[in-house]
Amino acid sequence: MQASNVRAEADARGGRIRLFWTTPRKADLPGFKGVKIVRRENSFPDLEQIRTDPGVHLDTKTKAGEPAVFLDTKLRGETNYYYAVAAFDASQPPNYFPVFVSALATTAYASAEHLYEWLPSLYRRYDTLRPPVVPQLDPADMEKGQLRRLVEMFGAQFDLLRSYASAARNFSDVSRVDGALLPLLAQWLGWPTDYSLPFSKQRNEIRYAPHFYRTTGIAPNLRATLNRLTTWDAEIKEFVHNIFNSNNPEQLAVWEATRRAGAWDAPRLATIDVAYEGRLSTARENEERHWLFYHARRRAHRPGIDDSQFSAPGDYSHIYFKLWDYDHWLPAQPVTFRDQLSKHPAAVRRKQDGNFLVFYTAYTKKDADTYLPQLRLNLVAAGRPARPARIKGTKSEPFALAEGDRLKLRVVEGGKARFKTVRFHREDFKDITQATAAEVAAFLDREMPGIEASVTHGGRILLTSAAQGVKVSLKTKWTGAVKLGLPATDAGADARAAELLSARQQPFQLKPGDTLSLKYDGALPVVIVFQPRHFNNIEQATAAEVANVIKSYIPRGAVDSQGRVRLVSQTIGAESSIVVDTGESTAAATLGFGVPPPPAMLAADDTEPTAFEDADGRIWLFWSSRRDSNRWRILYNRFDGQAWGTPRVLTSGAVGDREPFVLYDASVSDKIWVFWTGRKHDGRRNIFWRTTTELDFAAHTDAVWTQRELTLDSFLEYDNQEPSAVLLDADHAELYFTSNRIEGQHVWLNVVTASGQATDARLTEGQFTRRAPSAVRLDAQTTRLVFRTNESQAHDSPSYPSTKTTDARNSGSTTIDTRNNAKFGALGRIRDTMHYLYDTARGNENWYARDTVGIYLTPDTDDAALIIRKRNQIENLLRSFLPIQVRAVLIIQQVFPEIVYTYDSPQHPQPRLIGERWYDSRLGEVYPEVTDKYTDAVNFHWFRMWEAAATRVDLLIDTEDETPDLSARLFLRNVEEGD
Repeated sequence: MQASNVRAEADARGGRIRLFWTTPRKADLPGFKGVKIVRRENSFPDLEQIRTDPGVHLDTKTKAGEPAVFLDTKLRGETNYYYAVAAFDASQPPNYFPVFVSALATTAYASAEHLYEWLPSLYRRYDTLRPPVVPQLDPADMEKGQLRRLVEMFGAQFDLLRSYASAARNFSDVSRVDGALLPLLAQWLGWPTDYSLPFSKQRNEIRYAPHFYRTTGIAPNLRATLNRLTTWDAEIKEFVHNIFNSNNPEQLAVWEATRRAGAWDAPRLATIDVAYEGRLSTARENEERHWLFYHARRRAHRPGIDDSQFSAPGDYSHIYFKLWDYDHWLPAQPVTFRDQLSKHPAAVRRKQDGNFLVFYTAYTKKDADTYLPQLRLNLVAAGRPARPARIKGTKSEPFALAEGDRLKLRVVEGGKARFKTVRFHREDFKDITQATAAEVAAFLDREMPGIEASVTHGGRILLTSAAQGVKVSLKTKWTGAVKLGLPATDAGADARAAELLSARQQPFQLKPGDTLSLKYDGALPVVIVFQPRHFNNIEQATAAEVANVIKSYIPRGAVDSQGRVRLVSQTIGAESSIVVDTGESTAAATLGFGVPPPPAMLAADDTEPTAFEDADGRIWLFWSSRRDSNRWRILYNRFDGQAWGTPRVLTSGAVGDREPFVLYDASVSDKIWVFWTGRKHDGRRNIFWRTTTELDFAAHTDAVWTQRELTLDSFLEYDNQEPSAVLLDADHAELYFTSNRIEGQHVWLNVVTASGQATDARLTEGQFTRRAPSAVRLDAQTTRLVFRTNESQAHDSPSYPSTKTTDARNSGSTTIDTRNNAKFGALGRIRDTMHYLYDTARGNENWYARDTVGIYLTPDTDDAALIIRKRNQIENLLRSFLPIQVRAVLIIQQVFPEIVYTYDSPQHPQPRLIGERWYDSRLGEVYPEVTDKYTDAVNFHWFRMWEAAATRVDLLIDTEDETPDLSARLFLRNVEEGD
């Protein structure tokens, strides 16, 4: 059926390959029609290319069983060409029967011409004898002399030798080497050649092999190996994260979710910093910019303790802040910097200057084995990056555009104005009268180079300039701008350095040895010490003198600003910050940097602060404390601008009250809302809240507060805790809290008032823990919620972009929560995050070991024999591509498709018969061998004998006593006691 005697030879003249073949006989291929030759570089043509490619030669004149030849010309020298010589029949479409052959095209180096030119001219002058005209004569030789033709006999062979020598340079070039040599190149690399692959894929594998070997040992590399071996869907899991560790709690990162127009979007990662617990603190600067304060775990080296290579560094935690700036998070910056535990930040944004007072808990060492939680206070300011000009639409899709509507945009950059005008046409939209935001943004982005057009949440148009800074502006006009709801103009903003301006005027009544602890731009803290020699009169210090002392420690760190001290960061942009540690600064309150920290009480636990600033600039502080007893209660105090008052007790729960959160309504009613977690007599925890409109701290008594409690379901055992709230109006607040009611710990929501509440609603779901919520209301339609979670993170592989790696290291070896059905439902699956004891066995069913990698395969067939054969093949081949210390187990996730039959569908009026098929295979279930212990059960019990104690008249039968052997008295053998 195929052509025979097929061969390909390089023509000595260069750039040509001659192919020879004999057509198949009619007996071998009935209906023989002809032969088609298809040519390719780097690899042989496949069957689809043979069918569709017109080819370089089509021979329908040579009869069956006759020899034929074809000269392929105009080829590139030193290049291998691969041919399919395919005989085909007369059927429609024709059937092709190819034979594959290859050859190297040589180059005409003109060696004969050079040899002929080097001959004496006398010989060349009399070389005039022309050859006889015969059919075998090449037309190019008809005008050549006899000597010239003789020299060309040698010149052609020199060209051939030189071409092959030159082609040897390509032996190490994977893209040009002869396909027959690819197994040799693969052998040099230790790469097994798959001869079933075409040359093009073999070349790709050899080219990729060095990179593949460099990445051996990572999960994406294993995924790439599986892609070579099978087309089945494969997922990789490292079981090291499922090993139980006795001291491995859940590590909670910060995630966020945004509600727009009543709908929550999918949660996403806000920061990779983790902690074991702790509430978050959020604050709104404007609609597009808000702050997040949180504490996170950090490793620190303790000299003298962690010097040994066998000692792990200790765990500390610091307070950090991040800023959401329009559409992304800026880098996190530290607020605290000492080697200690700092937790539970509560930020208050001062209305006077926009800077933050950050209260937090610091664990100070009480004695050798005890740490005492105490309240601390820092003053924080941050810079901001340069901002581009942005014009955000005020109207949502769809947009009622019309044919010919125009939009003119004036762009000013660097003092030069450019104008961009676009006209909307019907053909650019599916329906121009109902244009979608995506259609408009794509059109503007295409027609306005240098301006980014995008769609905001809510279906609005956003135009953003490429340049940034105050000299950049955008301005829109004409009917298109009006219909899209684009405001007329917007300007960018320059990057700004962090600044702190003292609240007090000179002179400052400093004392010798007063200190000011400062930290600029995340660097190490600097303690400024004021001495009398720095001033004319230290008790009447001027702002210029104070600034000069600060600048002697930190160049350009402070200036005199009309009698006040202004601290200025040395950098500008997102990484610019200034932190004043008021607890370590005896001069901070004197200079007017923040407020003095609340007075501490020795040997008292004070923690979990929450605070707000009222309309008159006074600071109210609430916190958990055990000052007067071993019972936790909520205390509060107020700073009136000069000093703190005497702490008052807010709660008096019988068991304990923790986790306070305060909400202040300054818009209408001047109402204070205080939420907290209280433990009830039955051990359950629930959310309580109190409200008051009395802002005179001196008049505060227990009677000014109204208290309510969140309703608990009496039929379920669960806890509500970690309250946080945002204000909706004067009498309504959205209460966010953590509850373990369903599927472990999750974030729930309720709308509460001073006198009532709505129904609890769950916001998060799934097997992962989600707790410590904190919300900030950006506008009437938008609320951003941040919370802590141990959810696994998916990472795109930089080496293998199509591979995603799931990072489950934060799951933690927590105790079993029987309420979390979602976690139990993932047992044995790739999303299983539960932890198990180390499995020392080495079988395919023994997964949970540090060196074990699970490969979850989803076959595309239900053929049991094929699945087992493919599995064995993969297991054998994987051993060559895994590090010696890694063990892979294959887990088959077989899918059985189910067909749904619809009898009422108009497309299928005829009923379909649903039949059954029986299948029997020796590859099915395996049952253990049948065993029998040769015993039977009788329908009576044995008698027990015992000696009754004198003081135990109610002694029952001792069922644990050894069963007597009475078989000799029975007519039955091998019997057991019945039920």
